[in-house]
Amino acid sequence: MDATYGGTVNITNSTLSTQGGSCAALASDRYTGATAPTINATNCTGTTAGSGSPGIYCTGTFTVTDCTLSATGSEAACIEGLNSITLNNTSLSGVAKWGVIVYQSMSGDSTVGTGRFTMTGGTLTNGFAKGPAFFVCDTDAVITLNGATIVNASDTLLVAGTASAASSYIDNVNSSWGSDGGVVTFVANNQTLVGKVILCDSSSTLAMTLTASTLTGPIDTDNVGGTKTLALDASSKWTATADSHITTLSGVVLSAGVPTNVDASSGVTITYTSMTNGSGGALTGTYTLSSGGTLKAKS
Repeated sequence: MDATYGGTVNITNSTLSTQGGSCAALASDRYTGATAPTINATNCTGTTAGSGSPGIYCTGTFTVTDCTLSATGSEAACIEGLNSITLNNTSLSGVAKWGVIVYQSMSGDSTVGTGRFTMTGGTLTNGFAKGPAFFVCDTDAVITLNGATIVNASDTLLVAGTASAASSYIDNVNSSWGSDGGVVTFVANNQTLVGKVILCDSSSTLAMTLTASTLTGPIDTDNVGGTKTLALDASSKWTATADSHITTLSGVVLSAGVPTNVDASSGVTITYTSMTNGSGGALTGTYTLSSGGTLKAKS
């Protein structure tokens, strides 16, 4: 199903199957002006078998509810430019490159702007061990997860970067995708997140918020990214599994002088530029974490 130039497709109770290359189950294409194409899908099953054939290829506005979309030769979903995918109680899976990419290809198919991926309930599966669950390149992106299950064969949750910088960390990156980094806002509500967060260059940034959620994995181990902020509520926890670098860490809870919602194993150091507690009060100094790691201010 393909919508283009402001067109709308509404599809329900249907089965979709494609075999060829560049044949997503749900797709949109080139448009001009302010009216993006729209696809609304409910209670559908889609399978794709070809290379470059994700479950969803989005250059418009997609709302997908109670669907199962599986790509057996491609990534799960692509969002290009100023466009959005909203998933409700939907299963989305792919086996190649990465799970979901939000990018600007510079092909002219899509207006430049913030791409949005919102998922409530359901399951996102990345079956490719060498690619991240999420990849943001040459654009701004807002990723919002609400009680979704993330099944990730990779040890990497997120990669954000320019095309040239990202190609040093992961394969399958097209050098023609432009020279802007990945500017990521990541909002997690009632989530269990596991994997590395990699910022590939100084033009790539992260603003992550965890609410009733856990993140297990390092952030910007190589310390090459731009601004990194992580906001935690009292019911959330970040456990760094390798050295990490944070510009602003907020919402840290202390008990007897030890952070309870930030942790790292022995030998792992989290370095911060500024840090606050749940009330916004400044915290400074070096802390020995529960599992033996270190939380310290940038020198």
